[in-house]
Amino acid sequence: MRIASGVCVAGSYTVIEAWLNAKVTNETRGRAMGTYRLVDMGGSLGAQLFIAVLPPAYYVSYNLLALICCAALLPLTLTRAS
Repeated sequence: MRIASGVCVAGSYTVIEAWLNAKVTNETRGRAMGTYRLVDMGGSLGAQLFIAVLPPAYYVSYNLLALICCAALLPLTLTRAS
């Protein structure tokens, strides 16, 4: 199970970074990737802190985290591929 979740996370990062690289110009690529990594690392830290606060094996906690994960993919779904 751990390997499958690791592959899913790696696939998500690959898709997001490819999407970012396709959308930015060469002049703004460094700033965009830096901002992306800052938000990514901040989100990872926030998620770990958030999980520590929520009661384990609680239905609302699981659904809340699942909704946040799905919301993170909204920018990808709202853009057009050329």
